[in-house]
Amino acid sequence: MWMMEPRFKDIVRDKWNSYSGQGNNIFAFKGKLKSLKVDLKVWNWDVFEHLESEKNICLMDIEELDVKDDGDALSESLRTRRLVPISRVEEINKKMKSLFRKKARVNWLTFGGL
Repeated sequence: MWMMEPRFKDIVRDKWNSYSGQGNNIFAFKGKLKSLKVDLKVWNWDVFEHLESEKNICLMDIEELDVKDDGDALSESLRTRRLVPISRVEEINKKMKSLFRKKARVNWLTFGGL
């Protein structure tokens, strides 16, 4: 089962309600859709495109703490602190897996099962 970004529905609703439509209903609806498309592209960039760099930063933090731990110099509080980037990497991996599944499905629907 795919995972939706937690605040996605709220963001769409808030953005949609913030647009003002001009002209007849069809023209106003079309304008709102165009505006929403632009805002969702920006949101998508902010949420998903930075995942890889954030994951790399977490992995570097984990590696740094692991190197300190090899020399038995890591205190219990730092060992506990290491759990934060580990759980964040797991969360990022889930998001990326979900995103790749969605993209694969779109490609399959677009281009068929070639």
